[in-house]
Amino acid sequence: MADYKNPSIVVEHPPGELRNKPAGGSQRKLFETDLAKQRKAVAKKWSEAADNVLERAEKAGLSRAVLKVELNSKALAKSHRPHYLLEQAGRGRVIGGTSIGTLLVSVSRASAAATAESIKQNDTQNGVADVTTITNVSAYSPEDALMVPVIQGAYAHGAIVHLFDFVDEMANKEGRNALFDWAQKKDANVDEFLSGSYHVKPKLPSDLKSLGALPSVRRIVPNAPMVVANINKGTQKAPELSAPEPGHEYAIVGILDSGCAQL
Repeated sequence: MADYKNPSIVVEHPPGELRNKPAGGSQRKLFETDLAKQRKAVAKKWSEAADNVLERAEKAGLSRAVLKVELNSKALAKSHRPHYLLEQAGRGRVIGGTSIGTLLVSVSRASAAATAESIKQNDTQNGVADVTTITNVSAYSPEDALMVPVIQGAYAHGAIVHLFDFVDEMANKEGRNALFDWAQKKDANVDEFLSGSYHVKPKLPSDLKSLGALPSVRRIVPNAPMVVANINKGTQKAPELSAPEPGHEYAIVGILDSGCAQL
């Protein structure tokens, strides 16, 4: 017999082409009865919020920003989330959440416009159902980023700043550059200790308010250093543990560990 060869070709797909398969099977549930009214309301909120946050982003040299999409309290199940509407080709990307029922969506000018058009016109089963799950759309705000208000002493040791992961190398680079541009203008010290996470020591704690206004900043929290108390060894008494009775075996349920070397 002839010797047949079956060569194969591996085709790599960029992350932007990979999408979750829309849920199939039974009919999707609708959470609003007046679809035309719902489309108009959601599209208006989406466009206004996108214009607001992208205007701030562009002033900081950013091409992407983040919107908060709040869901109907009856649409919190994973199968109801509007991924189909938000993440089709050319649209936004869900990059996290702030609380139960609130999604964080990364948008650009192009993706925001494409999604607004889809909200108004998409007539597929999943598209229509997804529109009815949304109750509100708003820009991710400085108040969302600044987890603890700037009050006296709160940021005495600086702040820990986490940037958004836009799942896009160029957008993440823009976010990092925006942070260091801010630091240069405000004469602040910035040190990266994890990818996307920084220790920031501003010249004035109040400068952190303008840092929170950068659309690439996800979270700002006070830097809380660990302080070891000065313990007098002479006052500490070692715990007394009784030895097992002869011939009796005890089950091992855990291991005791002091957590640090003896002082």
